[in-house]
Amino acid sequence: AMPVLDGMTLVWTESYGEYALGETLRFSYQVPNGRVQSVRATTRMGRRYDYIQHAICDANNGDVLVASPDRYEEKISFGGKSITVRSTDPNDPAVVESTVLTSKGNTVSFMEKEQSTSVLRGFTVEGGNQGVLCNSVSPTITQCTIRGSAQAGVRLIGEGGLALGGCKIVANGAAGVELSSAGSGRVLKEGEATLTNCIIAGNGGAGVHNGKPKLINCTVVENQGAGISAQTPTLVSSIVYFNQGKQIDSTRANIIYSDVQGGST
Repeated sequence: AMPVLDGMTLVWTESYGEYALGETLRFSYQVPNGRVQSVRATTRMGRRYDYIQHAICDANNGDVLVASPDRYEEKISFGGKSITVRSTDPNDPAVVESTVLTSKGNTVSFMEKEQSTSVLRGFTVEGGNQGVLCNSVSPTITQCTIRGSAQAGVRLIGEGGLALGGCKIVANGAAGVELSSAGSGRVLKEGEATLTNCIIAGNGGAGVHNGKPKLINCTVVENQGAGISAQTPTLVSSIVYFNQGKQIDSTRANIIYSDVQGGST
């Protein structure tokens, strides 16, 4: 069968669809009228690309890549780069709604030691397995809608300091935000996340699950599990209501100026 590019993986199927093979590639090419443009770069200013991943592969640290409103059917990985990938106007909800990243796998991945200078801003991340998958990293995700994933909307495995700001994490199949421990034996590395001005609603599991989350000015409502289920969550000026499990499932929650339905248990 004809090979198909899925993110950075070239996938092809052997005879009669019995099994699939794949090869991971890092490459890019430019096109004159591409949907994605490098708008701040030292040597790549004005370059255009058809795919966001191609633009990322060609980018240097400090670059800003801007995606025009469209539906991008691809997986992207930041590849350890300190870059910003954003829509044309993250402050405009209509632009965010019409700039869509979607795939059949984990749509956005931060897996290579990305820090806070790796920024995703102003996209709708839709469908797939997990909307955003992170492994022991600390990226920044702002003004995004993350919805309709089969599993968690956002998942951080292991250590890290994930920052989410102004995001809507809604209608995912499992937890809205999952902070999974990594390690073995007596050593477990818990992930941390700071969520500011976020809405976490209508997810199939807890709104926020595990780890050490800090929520500031957030709303966590109508999730199928607990609102927040974690050992040491912190809530500041937040609302937690109408979740199917406990609103706050923790004996060590730090709740400051927040409205929690029925209290903290």
